[in-house]
Amino acid sequence: MHWSHGPAAPEVYCKYAKFRNNPVTEDKNFINVFDRETEDLLTDVYEVFGCYSALGLRRRSLEEDPVKNTEFGEVVPNESIKDFFKKEYIE
Repeated sequence: MHWSHGPAAPEVYCKYAKFRNNPVTEDKNFINVFDRETEDLLTDVYEVFGCYSALGLRRRSLEEDPVKNTEFGEVVPNESIKDFFKKEYIE
């Protein structure tokens, strides 16, 4: 969803909003449910974007096409996100 602070999944936002712009601390009840391919993808994402603060990610995401091309309050289409990242980071 296109929110004023960038794209967000409302249910994920509600769960982690308490951290505000601080690092999310480890959830001691977290159980790793990711397969190897997903773990590799998340590692790749972290290697590219892990250096950004919450504010840096906010600024960056608001300038990228998937959010810029979606009206405030509307869902950012998954296909738009997929196409953008494929073009910008994979090809």
